[in-house]
Amino acid sequence: ISQVWSDDVEKGKVASTDPAAGTVIPHTKFVTIQVSKGREPINVPNIVGKPLDQAQKTLADSGLKAEFSEDFSDGVPKGAVVSQSPGPNTTLYRNDIVRFVVSKGPRTIPVPDVFGKSVGEATNILQGAGFKVSINKVFGGVFGIVRSTTPGAGSQLQPGSTITVTVL
Repeated sequence: ISQVWSDDVEKGKVASTDPAAGTVIPHTKFVTIQVSKGREPINVPNIVGKPLDQAQKTLADSGLKAEFSEDFSDGVPKGAVVSQSPGPNTTLYRNDIVRFVVSKGPRTIPVPDVFGKSVGEATNILQGAGFKVSINKVFGGVFGIVRSTTPGAGSQLQPGSTITVTVL
């Protein structure tokens, strides 16, 4: 009698015999019986911070299945695991699922086009979009009209970034 892990046979039940049931053998031969120990427990590995492909391989090598989603993260590089569930050192069983979130990188927003607007209106638009504003007055900025922004309109930046507005 030996014991084996089995995903299909309940603990304590016969998982298999050798020779197989129904085989005719001499009465002097032994029959090997394998008794199920139930599903094999697996210690969940820590995949947080690992690149997606490495996280999937680590889980597969451990006998677990991977399911992931993506979300923005300011603190975790694009393509790396932000969080996992269940957490590391939790006990699961072979073929159970570990869900995790992969970083899409930091959330960015486009710089609004404020060309030709008054400095006050441009400042309100840029601050309303989540940016900080620095004013660069050319020729004293007497006209108060926006001539350009740095970075330019349409550039993708993180909220809180500073936009330099050049005013004539």
